[in-house]
Amino acid sequence: MLFAFGCRRAGFRAAGRLLVFWLTLLLGVAGAGALCPLGAYAQSLVPPDSVVRHTVQLAETRVEADALRTSAGAPSPPGPGSYITTLDAVALRSLGAGASLGAVLAQRTPLAVRQYGPGQLASLSVRGTTAQHVAVLWQGFNISFPTLGQADMALLPAASLTSATLLHGPAAARLGSGAVGGALTLVTGTPVAAGQARYEAAVSGGSFGQQAASARVAAGWRRHAFSTSVQAGRAENNYPYRLRTFRGWRTDTVENAKTASYAVTHDQQPDLGPDWRPTAAAWLTGADRQLAPPLNTAPTNAREHDASRRLVLGLRYRGNSYLRVASLTDVINYADQLTGPSDARSRSWQAQAGHALGLGHGSEARVGAEAQHFRARVDGYGPLLKTEHRAAAFGELAWARTGGSATLTVRQAAIPGQRAPPTPAVGAEWRLPKTPVQLRAGAVRAYRAPTLNERY
Repeated sequence: MLFAFGCRRAGFRAAGRLLVFWLTLLLGVAGAGALCPLGAYAQSLVPPDSVVRHTVQLAETRVEADALRTSAGAPSPPGPGSYITTLDAVALRSLGAGASLGAVLAQRTPLAVRQYGPGQLASLSVRGTTAQHVAVLWQGFNISFPTLGQADMALLPAASLTSATLLHGPAAARLGSGAVGGALTLVTGTPVAAGQARYEAAVSGGSFGQQAASARVAAGWRRHAFSTSVQAGRAENNYPYRLRTFRGWRTDTVENAKTASYAVTHDQQPDLGPDWRPTAAAWLTGADRQLAPPLNTAPTNAREHDASRRLVLGLRYRGNSYLRVASLTDVINYADQLTGPSDARSRSWQAQAGHALGLGHGSEARVGAEAQHFRARVDGYGPLLKTEHRAAAFGELAWARTGGSATLTVRQAAIPGQRAPPTPAVGAEWRLPKTPVQLRAGAVRAYRAPTLNERY
């Protein structure tokens, strides 16, 4: 009995302790639930941590991918199968403030650049063609001399450019006459985003009287952005050379080889909202050059003055439509003791328009047209002013899907005095799944219209 009573009393104590444990647990849970709002309120009074307190507000950045937009305003991006070489601002300024575009292309690309001395004529050759078969574009317009059909790379300062892109191979279907060996597109200014500013300055010098300086400023506001650059340079080019005579070797100095050049660029982009995007650009270049004769020949004291004025106004609507007009003026004044003076002045007004329409399923149609009016007064053409009108229209179908793309382009030009051939182009790219292999194919027909010198 005593043992049974003791066991029963011990059982009551264990049951009591278990009951107290469960009551304490329930009261704790209930108290925590009742204090949750108070705890949340107390936590909200705690100051934010260091990460939130030191948040950095980034400047506004705009990313665009317009259907008809390229760095040089070409009618459409380079098609599939095209090979492209691009030089950025760092590469263009690698040879100093006084380097010409021809010198940079000769040093930084495998292209053939024919240079006839410092500051003298420099012509570009692509894939075995001549300088007349390479189109040089700025803001979508061909800036080659209409009288010569080519651009002098020595007259284009590299410091005035922010990028240069070379399209290897024929591109007449997209860019018109002259793009047989390739096309070189130039960009003179890239305005910065709103609230930002950028300044650059460079000075360079070298032997034989080489001096050059360049400066660039770019700034952006909420509704306006611009970029302006100035470049100037000069050189004596009085370097020595050895000449063999009947009395042996002697050292002479090159004479009549001085050069001086300048360039001014200005790009402006007002912001009229998300739909309308106007642009304005100007590029002025000039040079005074003494043309040194070949060695071992009598000097003729040849001199040449070159000046070019390029003005462009553009308007883009929703990235799908564009309208551009340009005024291009070129002056070449040459004189020597044998032939006398020879002056050439040409001016052209050009207009371009285009539109892109999405067709769905990754396909798009693009159409465009351009018109050109040339006026030239050249001593070799006679006393009358020569005028000429040209026009062209193009259409393109583009298709792009994951891993592949294709384009079909047709262009037809109207040239006085002859029948311009149609210039079709087709290109395709395809990347094999799960491999780094990419297949490219393209076929293009190209042509070159006669220059004003060839016609008159």
